[in-house]
Amino acid sequence: MRFANRDQIEAVFVQGALRLWKGWPVDWDARALMREVATIARRDVSRAPIQRVHPTADQHRAQQQPSSGAA
Repeated sequence: MRFANRDQIEAVFVQGALRLWKGWPVDWDARALMREVATIARRDVSRAPIQRVHPTADQHRAQQQPSSGAA
């Protein structure tokens, strides 16, 4: 059932069978899957050799400020 926008979908029926209720499947535990995926993703990201190429936003803004006393 859709009232107006996609964010207002309450339920999805396929051939008369309820498949989604409030965005979640009714016949399997999607929340458990999302918890498992989040755990694996955190582990893998923490192990990854990530190297920052650009400064963080606050560091970048500080570098862009004109130095005081320069004329």
